[in-house]
Amino acid sequence: MVRMNEFALLLDLEGTVIESWGRPGWLGGQIEAIGNLARSRAAEGPVKLGLMSWAVLDDSELGEFRSRLAGPLEQRLGFRFDPRLTRSMNQWAELVHRDSWPLFAPATVFQVFDKPSILFWLRGAARSLLPDSVILVDDDLPHGDTIHCQGRVIQLINVHELTAQEAS
Repeated sequence: MVRMNEFALLLDLEGTVIESWGRPGWLGGQIEAIGNLARSRAAEGPVKLGLMSWAVLDDSELGEFRSRLAGPLEQRLGFRFDPRLTRSMNQWAELVHRDSWPLFAPATVFQVFDKPSILFWLRGAARSLLPDSVILVDDDLPHGDTIHCQGRVIQLINVHELTAQEAS
């Protein structure tokens, strides 16, 4: 029996699926392109949807995301958020601090590391949260860059480039 690949699809919010936290208008074309990407990956294996967004810095904002945006976004994308991958940025920083860089206080992790680096440095218990294939979709990333680390492949997707490819 062939084991299907599992994918984590982590999303930024502002400029990626909504205009901004204060003005959460949906970016329909970009959401459609992300949904198409998720469906194409689902043909290869299960897709776990998650969150990695500066708009959701702490637990309060995570609660607001879950109550206000998660459900409608799940409907638009056709996929559900995995609770284990739907974290605030502070929670991601705590994972890196605890499992990889105990010398850095969680509050200083993002002074040293960006989003792709956080995914790179997840080790130990935190490593089991993510499958070996991770896609980070953001409006502020180089498109198509791939990071290989300890058997994990992290693909960076710029949502503007993804949307332009869909249109052509």
